[in-house]
Amino acid sequence: VSVGNESSWAVGIKPYGASDYTYESSPVTDTFHTFTGLAGSTQYEIVVGSLCEGDTLFATIQASTPCLTGTCDITINMTDGYGDGWSGNAVEVYQNGFLAGSATISGYTGSGTETITVCSNIPTEFRFHSGGTYSYPEEVGFTILDGGDAEIYTAAVGSMENVADGTGGQPLPHLPAPRQPRRLPYRQQRT
Repeated sequence: VSVGNESSWAVGIKPYGASDYTYESSPVTDTFHTFTGLAGSTQYEIVVGSLCEGDTLFATIQASTPCLTGTCDITINMTDGYGDGWSGNAVEVYQNGFLAGSATISGYTGSGTETITVCSNIPTEFRFHSGGTYSYPEEVGFTILDGGDAEIYTAAVGSMENVADGTGGQPLPHLPAPRQPRRLPYRQQRT
């Protein structure tokens, strides 16, 4: 944040949604700064303030860190009992509190598959998000598969009928963190 001839800045960081920033212990005097010790697959909010003649002008940005533990693909197989798409309904995948991806059936079709790449061994939450009035959640069904194609959650068509949500979606029951597929010894590999 530059408003003139500043030579130092107050720099702080916090996980997105946390209440307090952690500031560097002394003003930063370089125009480049590296944070260390951050968690992988986490969204952060960064604040920078120019220190000039007793005034401080702050600006914030958001950034996220990459996966540090490897990745795996979550597969969501979706069905629509009426065959006309999901009408705004969606399954959302969150890791460390931020949206990693979502799945829905767009258009007039009765099925669809969405693959979402997530970080392995990171707490993951799945939410069902109702599309609102005339979204017909009673027509929705889906199965979530982990990175090894093991079924970890199934919602039969009709089971989401009475699920109401607010702005953040309705959490599904606790599911295990995704894992990378287990590698079999060479002679036992499937072809």
